[in-house]
Amino acid sequence: MPTFFYTAKTIDGQTQTGQQEAQSPSELSKTLRQTGLILVSNQLKSQQKPSLDLKSLTDYFVPVSLADKMMFARNLALMIDAGLSLNEALRLLVSQISNRKLAKTISQIEQRVRQGETFADSLNRQKKVFDELFINMVRVGETSGNLADVLRLIALQLKRDHDLQSKTKGAMIYPAVVITAMIGIGITMMIVVMPKLAATFADINVQLPWTTRLVIGTSTFLAKNWFIIPLFVINTVIFWRLSKNIIAIKKVFHWLILRSPVFGDLSRKINATRFCRVFSSMVDGGIPIIQAMKTSAKTLTNWYFQHALIQAADSVQKGDELSLSLKQQGAVFPVLVLQMMSVGENTGRLTEILNRLGDFYEEEITNTTKNLSSIIEPILMLVIGVAVAIFAISVIQPIYSMMNNI
Repeated sequence: MPTFFYTAKTIDGQTQTGQQEAQSPSELSKTLRQTGLILVSNQLKSQQKPSLDLKSLTDYFVPVSLADKMMFARNLALMIDAGLSLNEALRLLVSQISNRKLAKTISQIEQRVRQGETFADSLNRQKKVFDELFINMVRVGETSGNLADVLRLIALQLKRDHDLQSKTKGAMIYPAVVITAMIGIGITMMIVVMPKLAATFADINVQLPWTTRLVIGTSTFLAKNWFIIPLFVINTVIFWRLSKNIIAIKKVFHWLILRSPVFGDLSRKINATRFCRVFSSMVDGGIPIIQAMKTSAKTLTNWYFQHALIQAADSVQKGDELSLSLKQQGAVFPVLVLQMMSVGENTGRLTEILNRLGDFYEEEITNTTKNLSSIIEPILMLVIGVAVAIFAISVIQPIYSMMNNI
């Protein structure tokens, strides 16, 4: 079906532009009249002159951040509380959103809502931007008639996720910068400095130790095959991206993370926090427990936590208690979470206790990330020291041998 770009007038004389699928201009005019618009002009999408829109190209690669979606949910809730209809609120927000990709997405959602589609169904068409948590919460809000309250709850959850991500990413900046600088300096030394020293050692004709021969061999290989370095980086990035969709690789990688000394404990706390936050928010929003569990599983970062939660959801559906079902999945969730969930189920205060658990683990994550740099720094210094020592010995030892032969 062809797509038309149109210009139309509202009943009160305001001008609107957009795009709409229709078999013909007459059908387009009829469709717009049903939404209260009068067609002024139209043009087939294929008739537009092709042009290279660099902004559209860059918008494709610019992600929609949690902060952008948080502000969207918060502002939409405020506008609905102020008495605006959903269509009007969405149309106003399009012009206020700075992220062009999100603005384009909201514009498409607004057009479908104006045509009679529900807000949740329109969001469901944009799964690359909005996750299932957002969509399901909105669906519950539309059904129950408290969309503004649900949107505020979504904004709060997105803020918590954003804070959690900021803490974990911030803790990794220092080690990432040090390791990147160390690798960059090492490669530069191998490609630029070592070939000159190798030529000098060849001229003086001394017996080189094995460490020097190893360094010179590596340097010679990299100098002749320097193109392997960018290819290796590109392939590593591609492999990292693809590995997120390959279950076998994901399972191995996540298993190693859970059993690493520092990051294993941090990963457990992060996943426990996210489960407590998301699950309690969805149950408070009116979503059934089984659906809330399965949707919460998709928001977790570790495969073993996701699998345990999905299996537990099946057990709960058969009539088992939630805490007992999670306990049967092995030592995945922290013992404290299981114990407190059992207390919450027996007292009828499950979501309240999960929220308090989320606060507790969030504080634990803050303390861990603060101390992470002090834990990693000695290890990095040790690795750098060993690398520098090997390089120095490889260079100085032949020089001493040469001096002894004089």
